[in-house]
Amino acid sequence: MSIKTQASINFSDMLVAAQELHKSEFGSHFLVIYHDLDTFRELYSQYAKAALKDNEIVVILPFYETVNNVRSILSEDSACIDVGKYEKEQSLLIIDSMKSYFGSQEGLMPFVKKIVEFAKASGRSGVSVIGDMGPFFYYGKNDGLLHYETTTLPTGFEGKFERDLCIP
Repeated sequence: MSIKTQASINFSDMLVAAQELHKSEFGSHFLVIYHDLDTFRELYSQYAKAALKDNEIVVILPFYETVNNVRSILSEDSACIDVGKYEKEQSLLIIDSMKSYFGSQEGLMPFVKKIVEFAKASGRSGVSVIGDMGPFFYYGKNDGLLHYETTTLPTGFEGKFERDLCIP
């Protein structure tokens, strides 16, 4: 797992941070720490904009805001993403992180593997997953987060076809 901190990325410029993360190799897994919700919004908006432009599938798993709020944020301000279009073509998936991490006994990874297979079959350039890890902290499952990070997620993703950004 790669960790980029404020020392290596200037978080006052989310456009630069998003571009740096997007330049990373597929198969990368990052833990990105942000200091407020506005910073997180700008980061995921700019990252999604770049990834969608590059024909990737983007999965966003919000916790501290609703799925509809994420749609609104992506369609406004500096990103100006046509959310409806990308959701219709299944290039953009926005799913509540509680449901994603704890909604099924199998967890998130089988779903991500299906998305990767779909991306390959449909000629996409890759998959990026932006997951807010808030449920682990909010529900006092910090040990669960460490277990999830060390046992559920691979150290590198199979086929180097996806990126994973975990946001605590």
